[in-house]
Amino acid sequence: MAPTMMQLVKLLPAVALLLSGVQGEILDSFPLCNRSGYTSATADYIETVYQASGSSVSACYDACLHNSACKSFAYDAGYTECIFYNVIVEDTQLDEDSSSSFEHYDLCCSIPIA
Repeated sequence: MAPTMMQLVKLLPAVALLLSGVQGEILDSFPLCNRSGYTSATADYIETVYQASGSSVSACYDACLHNSACKSFAYDAGYTECIFYNVIVEDTQLDEDSSSSFEHYDLCCSIPIA
């Protein structure tokens, strides 16, 4: 027997959790937006630290957008620091971890304007 609409609606939160990635797993989808975690030291990418006093996630996005080598970035509000990557987040082999203070964004993500 096919599930009812109500049964399907009740499954939506579980499906969303599965699609969003589980802490400790390598994330592999595109785009990845506002994901906390650590990049793999063994992945094949170039990391460039960009830091400016008073940086925000939108300032990091804008700076990345105007850097032809930047395909994704990580932002840390505590350090007001941005790290630019020459590959999309997936290719940094991001290991999602909610204890990380770095938020990772692909350049095509919607970014809140500060």
